[in-house]
Amino acid sequence: MGVRAADVVIVGGGSCGSVLAARLSEDPACSVLLIESGTGVATRGPWPAHILPIGPGSPHAHHYATTLRHGVAGTLVRGRGPGGSGAVNGAYFVRATPADLDAWGRATGGRPGRTVWSYGDALPYFRRSEHDHDFGSSAVHGDAGPVPVRRRTAESWSAATDRFVAAAEAMGFPAEPDKNAGGPAGIGPVPCNIDRGMRVDPGSAYLRAAAGRPNLTVWTGTTVRALRMSAGAVRAVQVLRDGGLLEVQAYNVVLAAGAIETPALLWRSGIGDPRMLGAAAVHALPGVGREFSDHPEITIPYKPAPPVGDPVSGERAAPPILEACLNLDTGDGAVEIRPYTASFGDAVPGNPPMPPVLGAALMAPWGRGRMVPHPADPCGAPRIEHHYLSDPRDEAAAAAAVDLARGLLDASGMGTPIDGMPANLGTSQHLSGTCPMGTDPGTAVVDPRCRVHGIGGLSIADTSVFPRVPSRGPHATAVMLAERAAEFVASGLRVP
Repeated sequence: MGVRAADVVIVGGGSCGSVLAARLSEDPACSVLLIESGTGVATRGPWPAHILPIGPGSPHAHHYATTLRHGVAGTLVRGRGPGGSGAVNGAYFVRATPADLDAWGRATGGRPGRTVWSYGDALPYFRRSEHDHDFGSSAVHGDAGPVPVRRRTAESWSAATDRFVAAAEAMGFPAEPDKNAGGPAGIGPVPCNIDRGMRVDPGSAYLRAAAGRPNLTVWTGTTVRALRMSAGAVRAVQVLRDGGLLEVQAYNVVLAAGAIETPALLWRSGIGDPRMLGAAAVHALPGVGREFSDHPEITIPYKPAPPVGDPVSGERAAPPILEACLNLDTGDGAVEIRPYTASFGDAVPGNPPMPPVLGAALMAPWGRGRMVPHPADPCGAPRIEHHYLSDPRDEAAAAAAVDLARGLLDASGMGTPIDGMPANLGTSQHLSGTCPMGTDPGTAVVDPRCRVHGIGGLSIADTSVFPRVPSRGPHATAVMLAERAAEFVASGLRVP
């Protein structure tokens, strides 16, 4: 038997779902049901910023197999529970650049003076989301938002960061003291969503503050199996809760389950490419899973030079995993060089011992990945292929990035590459664009206001709708998108 739950049902309580639930429930006349499959994260408080609780067997993360390129396997990790990946990531809270967002505006059919996702359109929502403790309120920053943003000062940097930054400056790279100001790229501190050493994810910043509202209900440990539609509109969500299957009436549904689970839910509901879904197809949207983008990262293991990696005291005892980085365009493409403050063996509980690494990431890759439903089990994990470095331009950019990283490693005195241990291809875990926004339903899944093409009452608001991955990490941009999408949803609520 179905139940009438709320005016808006949000599927997924991660970074975007937490923002949506908090903002939509600010209106006491709007009832909101947030459905999250994970448990635990909401009850244990925030994690220290230097710990990534995503290792093998972690109850706080989902692990998905992927093929990074032919013959190279990889693992994608997504946060599980309220706050989602924002609760377990590296606390790197950097915005998309003006060029990124202006390209989004063009990709979504915008014209000069009439855009939805240009930098000027997005800036008020970046400002609304943050409390920047370093720069305060200004034309580009906010000081009253839920997410605290801080940068480590040079006096508190780890030895590795200090040496890396000094080497980059000596090599003539420009300073970038504020990577969220929209200025030229360079070497500078990383804005982090950290307060007193603890990562402040959207689950903590938004959802926990809204939890006492009578018009907001949160179901954890609940899996959404499918959407039910009729007459071109969503009518209900089918959920597995307390061991039973329940149908929840829903006339306004927002999917915020992330770049893997959102397309998987669409496929289970018969939404996608009919050639792929066959007889199960209900609504044709060929763009679901067809192309996605992510940041390839090549890591260079090295033997640290003293005192890099030695224990330190006081404020420096537990720095975030990344304190500063170098962003630039090598001529072959945008790259980011990352001097991690600890090995991933130390930062990720359950991982074996590992040497420290210097990361070189491609931040504007040309190659595109593909995701398809599990061939035998509609509820199984999708098949994911990243197709990293499949484009010759990415091969050239990767080679240039690794050469630059090795040069910085040599110049910094941080340490020496380990003989016999080659650079390794991995992923930055920034999967984006599996349900991209745009005006053409032949390629795009949602319109520029995050509404699913051709289905009334159904929206998507997570990184799956990014037209392409931004040239900086996506977390701050995902929060901005959810801030704006909440307004879109509120303005278009369907009344049964």
